[in-house]
Amino acid sequence: MKRDTYINRRCFILSKPSSPTRAQAPTPPAKAQTLLTDFAAIQGALMILSNVLAAKIWGFSLGPLLVTFDAGLIIYPLTYVVGDLMIEIYGPRPANRLAWRCGALNLVAFVALLLADLLPAAPGIANLNFHQVLGLSGVVFLGSTAGFVASQLTNNRVFERIRQRFGEHRPLLRFLGSSAVAHAVDIVVFNIIAFAGRMSWTELALHTVYAYLAGMLVESLLYLLATRHLREYLARQLAWRHGAPF
Repeated sequence: MKRDTYINRRCFILSKPSSPTRAQAPTPPAKAQTLLTDFAAIQGALMILSNVLAAKIWGFSLGPLLVTFDAGLIIYPLTYVVGDLMIEIYGPRPANRLAWRCGALNLVAFVALLLADLLPAAPGIANLNFHQVLGLSGVVFLGSTAGFVASQLTNNRVFERIRQRFGEHRPLLRFLGSSAVAHAVDIVVFNIIAFAGRMSWTELALHTVYAYLAGMLVESLLYLLATRHLREYLARQLAWRHGAPF
């Protein structure tokens, strides 16, 4: 009896309670994993193309005012559509990872443009067009990287806060409310880095306001025409939302 008690006590002492393991995130279905790859490719392509287009400033006169935009406005709002669908379907962590990786891709493009601009020209070829257009795009890429990463992280944080507050209700507030905050961060950071010195501070301030209003207008139209329908369609097809099945 005493020996049994000793053995039992010994076993009790030697055995340690297993530490609680962190619950593993559910694995997305195959369709959702494929779509995640598609989102990453689309987001990277949109970023690089919009930054090349942003080297061109266009605008028009509105009475005494000169309204100016960069040509990246044509497709850059689509990056917010992809970002919003990312966090809606996969949750904040994958959306944040995508933002950081697209930012890293942008930096690679910036370094490539910088190195290409520094290469010596061939005899008899000035390459002025490359220096004036794509050389400037290098600065645009740098500003865009900082603005994009900061705005996407801000967008994801605000988006998730609104979702936690209202649940699945008020998707319009979730999508456009988060974008309203993120656009402000993006445009201020981007314009200061990309266009300070090319414009006076008054022109830069007006350009920032015009770009913000135009970007929000374009994204609002995209939400009404496409994003809200894509949100419901993808949720039904994947049976996956906010990083979990439903």
